[in-house]
Amino acid sequence: MDDDGNGFVDDVNGYSFLGACNGELDMFGDCSQCGPTSDVTDDDGHGTHVAGIIAAARDAGLGVAGVAPAVKIMVLKVSDCATGAIYAAAVFSALDYALRMGAQLVSCSFGRSYPDGFAPVSYPPPSEGHQAQAAAYLQAVMPLKSAGVLLMAAAGNNALNLDLLSSFGYSNNPCLTGTTLDNVLCVAATLENDTLASYSNYGLRAVAIGAPGSVRSTWPGKTARDLWGTSMATPVVTGAAALVLSTVSILTGNTTGLASAVRQLLLASAAAPPSAAGTFNRRVDAGAAVRAAVAKYAPAGSLPSPAPLAAGAMEGAAMQHTTFAERYYKAGVPGGWQAGVALDTSARAAQLPLGGFKYGAGYTARFTACTYLGSSGIYSVRVTAAAAELAVSGAAAPSRAGPGSRLFLFRAQAAGWYTFDLALTNATGSVDMEIQTPASGTYLRITSWLAPPATPPPLPAPGFVTSRASWTVYYNTTPSVISLCPGALASLGGARQPGALAALQNAAVAPALAFAPGELRAFLFPGGVAAGAGAAGVVLGGVDVAANATYTFKVTCKGCTLSVGGQLLIDSWQSTSVLNGTAKQSGCTKFQRAGVQRVQVNFGGAALADAPLQLHWAPCSATSTLNWVPVAPADASAWVPAEALTGYIGGAQCDVWRGAVVAPAGVAPMLKVRLPEASASANPVDAPLSSGFPSSLEGLLPGLAAAYPSTSPQLFSARCWAFTSAALGAITMLPKGASAAYLGHAQVWDGAQATPPAAWRHAASGAVLRPLVLEWRGVAAAQALAVYASGAPLRVSLAAMRLPLPVQPAADPRFVGVPGHASQAYYSPAPALPDLPGLILFDASQLTARGAYNNATAGLDVAVGSYFGVPPGALRYAVTTGYTTSPATTKGRLLLARLSWANPAGQGATLVAGGASGVTIRNGDGFGLRVAPGAAAESFSYDFYLPPGLLRLTAVVKTQAPGAGAAFFASLTTAGQGGAAIGARNWLKALDL
Repeated sequence: MDDDGNGFVDDVNGYSFLGACNGELDMFGDCSQCGPTSDVTDDDGHGTHVAGIIAAARDAGLGVAGVAPAVKIMVLKVSDCATGAIYAAAVFSALDYALRMGAQLVSCSFGRSYPDGFAPVSYPPPSEGHQAQAAAYLQAVMPLKSAGVLLMAAAGNNALNLDLLSSFGYSNNPCLTGTTLDNVLCVAATLENDTLASYSNYGLRAVAIGAPGSVRSTWPGKTARDLWGTSMATPVVTGAAALVLSTVSILTGNTTGLASAVRQLLLASAAAPPSAAGTFNRRVDAGAAVRAAVAKYAPAGSLPSPAPLAAGAMEGAAMQHTTFAERYYKAGVPGGWQAGVALDTSARAAQLPLGGFKYGAGYTARFTACTYLGSSGIYSVRVTAAAAELAVSGAAAPSRAGPGSRLFLFRAQAAGWYTFDLALTNATGSVDMEIQTPASGTYLRITSWLAPPATPPPLPAPGFVTSRASWTVYYNTTPSVISLCPGALASLGGARQPGALAALQNAAVAPALAFAPGELRAFLFPGGVAAGAGAAGVVLGGVDVAANATYTFKVTCKGCTLSVGGQLLIDSWQSTSVLNGTAKQSGCTKFQRAGVQRVQVNFGGAALADAPLQLHWAPCSATSTLNWVPVAPADASAWVPAEALTGYIGGAQCDVWRGAVVAPAGVAPMLKVRLPEASASANPVDAPLSSGFPSSLEGLLPGLAAAYPSTSPQLFSARCWAFTSAALGAITMLPKGASAAYLGHAQVWDGAQATPPAAWRHAASGAVLRPLVLEWRGVAAAQALAVYASGAPLRVSLAAMRLPLPVQPAADPRFVGVPGHASQAYYSPAPALPDLPGLILFDASQLTARGAYNNATAGLDVAVGSYFGVPPGALRYAVTTGYTTSPATTKGRLLLARLSWANPAGQGATLVAGGASGVTIRNGDGFGLRVAPGAAAESFSYDFYLPPGLLRLTAVVKTQAPGAGAAFFASLTTAGQGGAAIGARNWLKALDL
């Protein structure tokens, strides 16, 4: 079918003008009449070899590459189907076809052949046919000259002097056409040393240029083969011409009529042979020709040569998303859009053309994203806006005006990902961006964009298991309409940084981000509000993603933004006047690694009566309808104990690690302590006991300094945390520079400056608690530590601070095993063990010590150094962990539970709920070790609240008695009632160790 109406049927890849047999076969089996066909199959490999020299792909696995990979080739076959002979009529038809179809370069690896030993001086004068054919070729090639099409022709392989040949009237077309027409380059073959190949025709006048004649290139059957001849040299020059043509086209904006310019650049930059000896003048140099094109046609000033992003930067990014970062600058701002402060920050799905700009006259809009460039070389970018600027990987690209556009130029150093920054001043209407690559002569819209790689910000507070995951809303209320002016938007955008939350005066917790029209106002104003009141604020939470999962997000609101992993994905304020509460969708986001990603929604509005606020997501799909579902929160940074979904005990938890890193990945705390310290044998859960934070780690852990004397400096890091609803005021800490504090999602102390926290609102179901986290990094055991709230030492209180005790409502088979088992570990002597040794399963609830452990500072215990006069190595340790059933039986209620145990003589125990990352119930302070052997055991108990379910309990049991076993007897009951001991009957095996 002639789809394009050019008179040729099915010429998708080109055309064969004498390739079809239309007649009978003669006595020799040859076709008596050949005709045209769209089948351009290569019969003998010559054409495949020539095409590969020009444009073979570098990554085809054949060990070859074309001079100009990815150049488009139009296959025109002119040999006849019978004998392979080449007739002038077929050649002329092919040249006419090439011109009509827009070819810019023509490569002819054919010509007249003469007998071996032919010499024009020894042969009769040529027939009139030579002159007639030469004239016909001139007439056929002349239209190509008029259109600016350059033709490369093989000189031939008869070792003839073509200058002499032509002087006697002999023809060798199309090569000798070049003596008359300057759009023809006749090509000789050269050797590795740049001398003429022995077989090549030559001539200072007839031959314009030489090129290597022995080349390995592609061959039918997806292989490669070595061939020699001027047929191989000609496509080398054609490939070089393609590179020069592409460069000139990019630099000038012209895509046609460049034959003269390309010819001049090829000849002027060609290398002189070491000894021409009257055979030919120059050998092609593709690199020099391209450099000459740049030098001649590049804009004033040096052409920038940006480098790609570091290898693996994009592939290793935590998130990959198809988003344009969008920023706006006021005209005349100091530093301009390159270095000035953005007035407003926005985002949109990375799709061209651009339109719907938030600000127009008097503003500059900046769009940033990354795209992949497949090769080094000179690129041209066309932007359909008169007032535009472009920087590529930080390098400003020079430009010139084009028809309704600006053309930008740069030279890419290598294949890779490059960052594009497009700035549009007084943006309006629709703006497109197209690119012309070194391998193409046309501009194409850039369709593959990714946001620049970025490291997601760490979660401001540790992820604690509390009552449930939720969304935390920080907000301000306003008595009048909120103005959506640039300043208001910039202020709201600033809330993406934790410190900026201090400007928001209210905080509340929402179980879901699914507010229908009217519900948001009721949530923010639980006591009712005047009709014209508005609010602006930030919703913070998290979303749990799987590795390599790809999602698109959708937010429904009347004025909001969405950030995930610290990167802005959606801005519904694309227009300052259109806020209709409709949904806005992000581009696709791929999460490279599994885990919780921070989610932030900034919102603001005046008439909240009909304002929705909803967040959905769906797996990206190109073939099916998106399955939108609400985004389930995965952030437990707020806690309502009265919801009875977890238990609790009073106080603050302090965990200590060796080194200068708080909570290094995969490393359990070296030591665990709960404050305030209580030494009474019975400890009510809400006792009015309070204390200040210890003045040093030595004060927290007596003996730590002795275990690590100044002659062997050892640095430690610590984290103390609790949940509280108290109004704490500004928090400061010592030492400065080595400390940090967080309250909820906000960092309220950065080691140098305090930021007052937002007010905290209680929920209808009870007090809403937020985590207070205090951290010290790289401090010595005796170094002074301090925490102040509103200038006074911060007190730790059993009544005002809570620690969650996670309880599983049912036995999860992933974590909880069969009854009658406790998982136990026994510490061996030398060598010293890591902070948390591997656990060995043992089928008994009674513990038996396994040797002496000579490094008492490892493990989940406060025992350090000499430990109240006990020499190192004299303690034996065992650890047991498992699940036991809560005595509470009323669903939905917290009951007061009591954990009781006895310390036999010479033995002490540390009790932790939840394992290495859990909460210490009882500090193993060595009380039992001061009991003389043979004395009666001492009993202890702690009260705390539990819902029904399974409590994970870990006991670190130590004994001083040589050769004695370590016994652990405990019971968990409702406070004030008796209960059976926790033993083999009611232990459940822990599987997740």
